[in-house]
Amino acid sequence: MTSYTAFLIGAVLLLAMAGGTLIVVVKRVSGRSVRFSLRTVLAAFTATAIALTLVTQLILPRVRHRIAVEQIHRRAFILFKNERAMAEARRTGNYEIWESAQDNRWLDAVEVHFTSDAEIAGTVNAFPELIGLKHITFGSGVTLKGIKQLFDKTQPMSLECVSFFGPSGSDEALALLKSQKRVDVVFNNTVSITDAGLVTLAHVPDLRTLWLVEESTGRNADRFTDRGFAAIGRLKSLKILSLRGYRLSDASVESLHGLKSLKTLYINYCIVRDQAIADLKKALPNCEVGVGGNSEPDPALP
Repeated sequence: MTSYTAFLIGAVLLLAMAGGTLIVVVKRVSGRSVRFSLRTVLAAFTATAIALTLVTQLILPRVRHRIAVEQIHRRAFILFKNERAMAEARRTGNYEIWESAQDNRWLDAVEVHFTSDAEIAGTVNAFPELIGLKHITFGSGVTLKGIKQLFDKTQPMSLECVSFFGPSGSDEALALLKSQKRVDVVFNNTVSITDAGLVTLAHVPDLRTLWLVEESTGRNADRFTDRGFAAIGRLKSLKILSLRGYRLSDASVESLHGLKSLKTLYINYCIVRDQAIADLKKALPNCEVGVGGNSEPDPALP
C-alpha cells in the first residue's frame, strides 16, 4: 500500500468518524436517548486511536507535502509518481497520459529539477516536507552555494539519483553526497570535476551506478587522467558504469578490470584503442560491454 492510498483510507475513516459523532450529537440535541455499552465504548476508543494515528502519521504529512509542492512548483520543476499512468503511457506510446497525470499534486514527488540558486533559496524550507523524493537534478545555473544550502537545510536523504549538469558539478558538490543516507546513481554531464572528485565517490553510500558524460558546451575529453580512472576502478560496488566522450589510455582501461561486480558497461564516443576494449571484455566476462562511436588514438600524440 502506498502512502497516498493510506492517506485516502485514513481520510475516509476520519470522515466516517466525524459522521458518527455528528449523528450522536444530533440525537442528543433532539432529546433521543443514546445508549452506550462497553463494546461500543471500546469500539469508539479503538476507532479514535486509529483515526488519530492516521491523522498524525499519514494525513498531516500528506497535507504538508501538498503545501510544499505548491511552494516548490512555483519555482522549480517537479515530477510526480504515477506508476499506472507511466505503465499505460509505455504500453500505448502516448505519453500525454503521463503528462496529464502530473496534475495530481497530492502524489509523491519523484524528482525535483533546480536550474538556479534562487530556486533552491526560495524552496529550501519546504523541501523537507516532500514525500517520496528519489531524484534531484542540479541544472547548469546552480552553483556550489545553492547545493550546499539545500543539503545543509535538509536531513540526510535516501536518493535513487543525483544529477549534475555543467558548472553545478564540482569536487566539492560530490563531497556533499557523502552525508546522505543512500545515493544509488550519480550522473554527471560535462561537469567541472577532477580526479580528486572521482576519488570522493568512494565515500558515497550505496553508489551502484555512475554516469560520466562529456557532450555539452565546454566538454573536455582529457578531463580525467589515469589517476581518476584508477579511482573508478576501486568502486567495487558499481553495477553500471557509463563513459562517454573521454580519452582513455590503456592504463585507464586496465584500471576497470577489477570491477567484477559490474553488470553493464558503456564506452561510447571515446578515444580508446580497440585492443584495450577487447582486453577489458576478457577481464569482465560477466559484464555486458556496449561500445559505439569510439575512435583510435592518434599514434603521433603522447
